[in-house]
Amino acid sequence: MLASFAPEVAGCADRDPVAAHVVEEAAAHIAGSAAAVCPAAEGSLVALTGGLLGIGEPLLAPLRRELAVRLPHARTVPAAGDPLAGALLVAYYWPGTRCGCRRTRHSSTSGEAGAGAGTPGGTARSHSGTGPSPRRAG
Repeated sequence: MLASFAPEVAGCADRDPVAAHVVEEAAAHIAGSAAAVCPAAEGSLVALTGGLLGIGEPLLAPLRRELAVRLPHARTVPAAGDPLAGALLVAYYWPGTRCGCRRTRHSSTSGEAGAGAGTPGGTARSHSGTGPSPRRAG
């Protein structure tokens, strides 16, 4: 619900100091999230995706400034997929998975839901073990 106000707030940012502060804080939080997961190596790539980026320059300008300060070694590139595809890739490659395998469906005797639970309908989904494949939105 709160995200639905974002375009209105961003639209006021050029003439309202409170709105400008809210947008700058949002940019700082997005850049902070990127900095938390971005490798420290020179030439690292950062891809941003999500509905808030559709706000345009009121958010993108302070976001570029924040990224330049927090990640001077990284380059921003277009996202290869939508937010869901990115979340799937992070989950797939996250170190220390429960069993170390690359499956999204697990059997459990302890009553825990296998990875993939929470998908629509609450069912786990399995795949061939080759990993998720990001799809471009559109």
